[in-house]
Formats: sequence, structure tokens, C-alpha cells
Amino acid sequence: MLKITFFTCFGFPHGTYFRWHNLAIGLLHLGHQVTVITLDAPAFKATKTEIRDGITYRLIPTTPLLQRIFRVHLDPITLLRTIRSSPPKSDVYHVFQPFPSSCLPALIHRRNARCLIYDWDDLWVGGLWPKIPLFPLRKGWVPRAVKLMEHRMPGWSDAVTTCGSYLAEEAQRRGAHSVEIIHNGFWPDQAYPTKADARRELGLHPDAFYFGLMGRTQTELEWCVDALRTETASDTAPRLALCGMSEAAVDALPGQFRSRIDYCGELSPEQARSFARALDCGLLPLEDTPFNQSRFPIKFADYLAAGAHVITSDIGEIARLGQDHPNVTLAGTTRDQWKSCLTQTDLPKRLASRPPPSSPTLDASFDWLQLASTLETFYRKTLAEKSS
Repeated sequence: MLKITFFTCFGFPHGTYFRWHNLAIGLLHLGHQVTVITLDAPAFKATKTEIRDGITYRLIPTTPLLQRIFRVHLDPITLLRTIRSSPPKSDVYHVFQPFPSSCLPALIHRRNARCLIYDWDDLWVGGLWPKIPLFPLRKGWVPRAVKLMEHRMPGWSDAVTTCGSYLAEEAQRRGAHSVEIIHNGFWPDQAYPTKADARRELGLHPDAFYFGLMGRTQTELEWCVDALRTETASDTAPRLALCGMSEAAVDALPGQFRSRIDYCGELSPEQARSFARALDCGLLPLEDTPFNQSRFPIKFADYLAAGAHVITSDIGEIARLGQDHPNVTLAGTTRDQWKSCLTQTDLPKRLASRPPPSSPTLDASFDWLQLASTLETFYRKTLAEKSS
């Protein structure tokens, strides 16, 4: 049995949370002990412990008073609390995301672990943040701290895990000693409702053809409206279901299509599974940027595991994996190519006429348990190299 501590920068369920949490569950099933040290909601109270799906979460309180100036990841009181959190002695310290609140406690206490591993699943500076703002100065403090961590953590760590080849190659350029690609996956035994029940639960039209997008990233949200631009009769026109993003972002979409857009709000993980099951086609529009080249959106596996067809831009790791997949359509690398794909008049009819995919539609290598097993092997390899 390995004792493993994850260091993360937030404890609420969205985004990369589903990467480390599912890997932790997989490691637990393999017989290892996993503790997650992360930040709690703002409050003046002591660190608390929660058990989530068998995983021990140590939640460190944040302080709201200083966050308007420093933001949560640079708030000095919160940072001091994370550093003084006394992480347990472990075989492996595994840091997720390049924020001071996750990196500093692991770096400072690294003597308490036999090895330190850094997980890099998004390009932040030069990616999600193309430029560091100069004014006001306080808006640039967190990006500058993240830039330092992104550049140094690959070399400061004993090994690096990434979600795809783009960041694996970048980690090697930044001094990583060893790199392992761990994709984002799915649980093959996950229970799903029928499509009819899922639509009833979410208040969606029972017989419409649904394109859909779930997630908080809003950069290419307007691209999804291209699925509604086909010249079809009103009674057979496809609809677009959305969830996860803000209602304001949905309201900003072109008004002439609003009557065919169903916004389901922010959903729980269980409701998100129903949302994916309700779709005929999941959309993954990705502009050709370094950020999107670096990503592996978890919704890619969520869509396919729920039985939806996926239309995605030919960008990043998911495009490489989807090249030969019968339930994935690659829609080029530009907005014009994306629009050309989605505005084919017979597209909904062609997709609807396909036989329903067997469930799950992903290779077994995307099973979270298999991914956790790959991670376990990488841990043992890193530990052996450190000992030699």
C-alpha cells in the first residue's frame, strides 16, 4: 500500500476536481491510502476533515477579508495556513495545478514524502491567460505567481503527469525528469437514466434532436449556436441544451436563436450525467490556441460514456484520440470549418439515423481504474528511480 497526498487549490466539484477526485477513487480501489489537502470556502474556522467517496479531504479555511487584494491563492493568511497544515508523511506528494496554495505546502514539506510529482493539465500563462495584466498591479500578482510555478514545477518535481502530449513535451522542455500522460476518463459501470427519463428530469423536449454543451468555459460558447443555423422546418429544427456556464453568458447569445436554446443551469455531478445522456450530440468547439492545445476536456469522455455522438474541433489531445473513433466527428481547426460542419442540412438526420452506440463507447484504457493503475505504476517507477 502506498500513502499518497494530493495538494489541490480548491475543493468544490468542477473542472480539474473531477480529475484528481476520480484518480483518488481509483487509487483507493487499488488498495492505496489517499488524502487530499485543499481550500475550503471563506470562513474563520479551523481546518475540517470530510470523507468523500472514501477519500479523506482536509479542507483549509480561507480568509475573505484579504481576497479582494491578493485573491485566494495569494492571500498570505491562507498561504500560511496551507504551509502549516502539517501534511502527513507519505510515499507520494502529488500537486495539482500551478497555484501557490497547492505548490508551496508540498514544496516546503517535501522531506515528508519519498517523491514529489506535479500534475499539469492546463496551460495557464500564455494559455488561459494570454497576457499578464500590467494595471492595476494587483490583477497581475496571481498570474505572475502561476507563471513562476508553471515554469519551475516540472524541474523542481521528481516527475510530472500531464493530460496529453502537448504539455508532456512542454514539461520536458522545462526540465521534467520523467513524464507520464494520464488522460481523463470515465467509470464504465456508471449508472445512466434512459434518454427519455433524462430529458424529463431536466425539462427538455422529449422528441427534439439535441446538440449540447456542458461546462464553465465560455470562450467558444457562441460557436455552439452554429448548430442552429441550418435551414430546416420549425417542427424538426434541432435544439441546443446548455449547462454549467452563467445565465448571463447564455442571455448574450444571438437573440433569434434563444427560443431553441434550453439552459439547464449549474448542475450537480449526478444531474450532469443525466444532461449528457439527454443529448444526441455533444459539442466541443475549440479555437486553435495554446490553451486548447493543452487541454483534455473531461466532457469528452462524459459525452461518449453517456452514448452521445461528439463533434469536436481538430485541436489538441482529444482530436488525436478521436481520429478513428466511430462516434467522434472532427470539425476542422477554424471557426469557418466548424460552421461548415454544423450547418450541413442533413446532419441531425444522419446522426439520428445511426444505430445507438454500445455503452460505453470508450476504450477500456479510459476507465478511471485503469488510469489509476497507470498512475500507480508511474509512482512505483519514480520511487524506484529515487531509491537507486
